Formats: sequence, C-alpha cells, structure tokens
Amino acid sequence: MSGVNLIHLYEMTNHLAPFIIVSYFVLNSIFNWNPRGIVYLLGLIIVSGIATMISKLTEDTDIANDAPCNIITLTGDIKNPLSTVPLNMVVYTYSLAYLLTSTLLYLKSYSDTNIPTSITGTIILFCILFIIEALKTSKCFSIPQLLIAIVCGVGWGVGWGYFIFNLASPDLAFYGITSDVCVQNSAVEFVCH
Repeated sequence: MSGVNLIHLYEMTNHLAPFIIVSYFVLNSIFNWNPRGIVYLLGLIIVSGIATMISKLTEDTDIANDAPCNIITLTGDIKNPLSTVPLNMVVYTYSLAYLLTSTLLYLKSYSDTNIPTSITGTIILFCILFIIEALKTSKCFSIPQLLIAIVCGVGWGVGWGYFIFNLASPDLAFYGITSDVCVQNSAVEFVCH
C-alpha cells in the first residue's frame, strides 16, 4: 500500500484549479438563482476565444515538449493545441481583474458598504495561483505568449466588469460583497441600576 504522493496531488490540483474556479462561479449562480456566474462564464468564454484567435495570428507557436509541459489540452494533441497561449493564465488574470473591477465599482457606488475580508482572501488566492502558474508555464511558453494571456485576461476582465456594472446592470456583476449593510435602528439608551 503506497502513501499519498504529494507531488502528484499538487500537479492534479494545479491542472484542475481553473475548472474548479469556473465551476464555483457557475454552481454559485445555479444554487442562488442569479445570473452572475453565467455572466462571468460568458466573459471567460469570450476572452478565451479572443486569446485563442490572437495566438493563431502570432508566429510564436513553439511549446516545449518537456515533462512539466504535459498540459491538459482540449484537443488532446500537445503538438497541435487549441491555443498557443496558456489559457490557465487567462482564467486567473480574467477572474482576478473581473472580481476586482466589479468590487471596486460597487464600493465606489455604495460607499456605506463594509469591505469584507473575503475579497481580500480572494485577491490573495488568485495572486498565489497566478504566481504558481506563471512559474510553471514560463518553462513551457515564451514571454510573448505569457504576455498575450495576461493582457487578454486583465484587459477583458476590467472591460467586462466595467461594462456589466455600468452599462448592463450592477446586479449582474459578480463581487464578493453582499448588499447587506449593518446600521443601528434607533438610539439605544442604557440605564444603570
């Protein structure tokens, strides 16, 4: 009987993290009966398509065939992937930019809302995932490929967050803040006996 191999567990978690993140947003939307997760997913699908089209237009299509580059592909062919930019980076940067933009716009509009610690944790989590992914994919992809993924993800995340919040409806934006605000009902008088 063999023990848990932590390296394989880490690699599996690293490969599945983008799917887990997207699943969270979609399931949250389904369980809470709101379209926020679907709007997030629509933006992610659009930015993934944009990044894939840009990757097809660039000359830089070399992906290393080393062991750390044995990535999960949608086509199943590492020599002819769907995209030559790391889509994991697109997921992380888009998610971080979209959540930050939506949250900051919400806080700007509703200044009486408390900033929750959950959004700070979310930002830290995405930054850690981004750093780990950047270190891993820098062995597999060139700097221009990484930059395309980062620019597409951040640019579309900010643009989509701004568009949804300001031009569509703030209720469609996904942010880590509830609209509940704690206020005191009336003056309370304490009497000492």
